[in-house]
Amino acid sequence: HSAQLDSSGIPDEPSTRLVLLAAQYTHKPPRKDSPQPPPPSPAKEWASQCLQSKGNSLRQYANTLIFLAPDQDNLETLFEAIADQRAWQKVIDEKLLLQITVNQENQAAAKIKEATTTIAALIPQTWCHLLVPHQSQPGNQGPSWDEFRLSAGSESLVKRASGKCQQEEALYQALGASRIRRYLDSFLWQNRESVNVKELVDWCRKYLYLPRVSTDEVILEGLTNA
Repeated sequence: HSAQLDSSGIPDEPSTRLVLLAAQYTHKPPRKDSPQPPPPSPAKEWASQCLQSKGNSLRQYANTLIFLAPDQDNLETLFEAIADQRAWQKVIDEKLLLQITVNQENQAAAKIKEATTTIAALIPQTWCHLLVPHQSQPGNQGPSWDEFRLSAGSESLVKRASGKCQQEEALYQALGASRIRRYLDSFLWQNRESVNVKELVDWCRKYLYLPRVSTDEVILEGLTNA
């Protein structure tokens, strides 16, 4: 999902998805030498609200969402390139009024091409902050956030985000039976003797203290291959 201005535009459904935040919701990593934690960035504020609700309804499947936010500084550079492109395009559009020469028109066209190339390069550099919600234990304390920065690459943003999440164990495409058992022992078997497989799959979609999986089959295969 990309550039939604309201959380109602993000469906509440049991499938893991990447949310590309709109340009209004930027993120800037905190300085490591800062004496105290900074206030939440616009990106974190929006993502936190999105986790809690879908429009006016409570969100059920919070553990299906991963967020990709634009970098505050890079966004300014991107906007400058877009403004440059539009300015040269206006020269082309009003060439009769401006009475420019053929040589000047060719120069403007070259500037447009140059700006377009710059924009294409800056977009993946700008949307680079992965914000991954999680909880260490059940409760109403709200999410904690892991932050990862995407490195440059030729693959799409979605593929690079997926790869980074798997590398950091923020998203599982495979899950062993022993790890599933640890989650059961820690959180789910404390007050009951058994857990229905359908319940387990559903809970992994809902609760931030359980593993985030790419598909339901990750849990099913982990159980059947035990």
